[in-house]
Amino acid sequence: MKYMGLDVGSKRIGVALSDDFGWTAQPVTTILRGKHDDDFQKIMDIVDKYNVSEIVIGLPKNMNGSIGASANKVI
Repeated sequence: MKYMGLDVGSKRIGVALSDDFGWTAQPVTTILRGKHDDDFQKIMDIVDKYNVSEIVIGLPKNMNGSIGASANKVI
């Protein structure tokens, strides 16, 4: 099972993929944000290319653990 990790920002989306065992992850690329449809298509192209089973999206919390503006955008 291969996992994809996404670090979603306002200007870029960081993409990492796990090994086939799901034990470690390595960075693959950075997607420069554009139109939502274009961003989704780039993600889907990576899913298809690497046969990704599941996607994990990072939730950036504040230092005190609360959900702030950045996390609300990801949600």
